Amino acid sequence: MPNTHKTLIASDVIQNRIRELAATIDHDYAHLQNVVLVCVLTGAIPFFDALSDALTIPHEKASIRVSSYGVGSRLSTGDVQVLQPINMPLYNAHVIIVEDIIDTGYSMQAVLELIDSESPASVSVCALLSKPTRRIVDVPIDYLGFSIEDHFVFGYGIDVDQQYRELDYIGYFET
Repeated sequence: MPNTHKTLIASDVIQNRIRELAATIDHDYAHLQNVVLVCVLTGAIPFFDALSDALTIPHEKASIRVSSYGVGSRLSTGDVQVLQPINMPLYNAHVIIVEDIIDTGYSMQAVLELIDSESPASVSVCALLSKPTRRIVDVPIDYLGFSIEDHFVFGYGIDVDQQYRELDYIGYFET
């Protein structure tokens, strides 16, 4: 793995966009009760926490953990495994799924199917990053931080073999 990397999205730009997303969600959900944010673990934790803190609407928090990547792999296998199921009932809730990055769409499709099986009142998807050129499965993204090119990115919760999650910006390795 090369040691030289570039910043793709700076920390202040990320924080500003999160505040904008929170304001939009606050507006869209102001009249609703039983709003639940579902964090897709582990990569979305920093985004989830910052978004939750920026929201003014009352909301509960839940989580789910899925993976479609093999150990040490940079490519989705398409075989999504649920590593930790949703930790609360979502019946009749207004669910906002919070994800770090939507790449092929396989993981989000699986999460949407699992949440739909809980009979929520509504489901929205909020992603920090999207790679539209990599999409294989068409999944809705209702609230999007940034659309990016096909870089293998890391930082702000996104890892490379469990490293670089702690960075407060999104980076990528030069090729």
